Amino acid sequence: SSVIQNESASRNVNLENLIVSPNPSSSNEASISLDVIEESEVVFSLTNFLGINVGSKKLVLSSGYHEFLLEDLFSIPNKGSYIIGVQGLESRLSEIIIIR
Repeated sequence: SSVIQNESASRNVNLENLIVSPNPSSSNEASISLDVIEESEVVFSLTNFLGINVGSKKLVLSSGYHEFLLEDLFSIPNKGSYIIGVQGLESRLSEIIIIR
């Protein structure tokens, strides 16, 4: 059973190092960067603090480092605090961003 646990642990992470900066920021200055361990479909989502989905974007990303401007992924309706989620094959990362 330890072999199965090790195998699932190695498959468990295909996304790492999600960074949103600068934070706080304006939507046209903020960038999102992350490392993709193996090529996969990645879904970026933006949710407000009430849990309402403001937007999402699905991309297939090759392995390696990726950086995007927030405004290239989402149309942010107004200032406030948001949660940026990134869902990969078997991992999910999230960061809070404040848009002023």
